Amino acid sequence: MKATIKHLASSIPFLFAIVIIFSSFAPAKTNSHAIGGGTAGGIKFSFNVRGLNNDGAVGFIQYGNDNYTVDHANWFGNSAIFYTPDGHVFYVCDNGNPSGQDWISDPILSQYGQLISPADFYWPHGVTSGNIQVKE
Repeated sequence: MKATIKHLASSIPFLFAIVIIFSSFAPAKTNSHAIGGGTAGGIKFSFNVRGLNNDGAVGFIQYGNDNYTVDHANWFGNSAIFYTPDGHVFYVCDNGNPSGQDWISDPILSQYGQLISPADFYWPHGVTSGNIQVKE
């Protein structure tokens, strides 16, 4: 019995170290998702973007006659900012209820890594037909 207790006591620091190491890994932020389509400000749009870890994203935006791929995104609860590899940035907002109006912006020019916030998009268009859903 003494040998078992002594053996267990000597292995506790090792087990404690294992628990600390595995607890230090943060879960990847991969559940963020935005999808939408319709007309806003007379412009047809559709998009589907899924968030990855470290602000990465994968998806597309069709806005008017232009198509873009999305490689980064910043998520703000019910809204998001999408970055394209060619330097276009979009803002989308889901107002969450049927009486609230969803919004999508015209693209502005910027690169991922520059400080961009929803306030940088001066006149986002209200969705007149269709829907936007954003989940961080």
